[in-house]
Amino acid sequence: MVKMESVWNAMADFLRAHKRALLPLVILGLFVPLTIGQLAEMVQAETGSETAPGIAASLISFLVAVIALWAQISITAMALEPLSAGAAARTGLRRLPAVIGILVLVTIVLMVLALPVLFVFWRAGMGQGAMHAPDVSPLYLAFVVLYAILYAVALVVLIARLIVTTPVIVAERNGLSALRRSWQLTRGYGAAIIGIVLLFGIVALIAQLAVKTVLGSILLLFLGGEGSFSLSAILIACASGIVLTIVSVIQVAFLAKLYLALSRPFRSEAASFE
Repeated sequence: MVKMESVWNAMADFLRAHKRALLPLVILGLFVPLTIGQLAEMVQAETGSETAPGIAASLISFLVAVIALWAQISITAMALEPLSAGAAARTGLRRLPAVIGILVLVTIVLMVLALPVLFVFWRAGMGQGAMHAPDVSPLYLAFVVLYAILYAVALVVLIARLIVTTPVIVAERNGLSALRRSWQLTRGYGAAIIGIVLLFGIVALIAQLAVKTVLGSILLLFLGGEGSFSLSAILIACASGIVLTIVSVIQVAFLAKLYLALSRPFRSEAASFE
């Protein structure tokens, strides 16, 4: 029986022991891209997503997201097996296509599952500016509400059961079968993992809100400035980047250690994936 407290302690021990080796990946692979991503979001909000600056910001956001994903995979590799930063980075590059492929596949499946609600909206005329209550059948509304609830529940369960897919890809060199492997490993731990996921999400949300509202208001009050590249905007983006980086590192290391704990009964010996 895996105890989440033991997994948390293993994660904390790893971060303490490898903080120097992790530093290049954390700064160059997470903090810098995530901060740039925050600035790109500000540009999009200010100029609109259909303008030239907005389109450029979208492309930058995509690029930095890929870089951040590579860094997360590399940190996962270090947490699974003692590796240097360079070796972990190379492992991250090798596993990146597989992780992206799985993410794209899961996203497509989720989009397909959301089609019934979109179909109801279309039948109700909501896509043509006819969002008036009398035009929407109560049966349609009841279906949308019920389906949305079931979809949300299924989404949470899916996240919990597929939570260690990336560590599986890194450690076992799996592709599509990593989804089945993650589902197998997390059997019986769904509730505990859901609690952890919600905890990470709530902490990240509160921290982000604190940075963008409280700290943002203070910086704007004392520094002033308008636009995405004012001093206050840059400082807010840096603060948001720090928060996202800390949350990402803790989450990635925790999931790697969770995979090791869950897979221990299935392993006769530790796998090497360098």
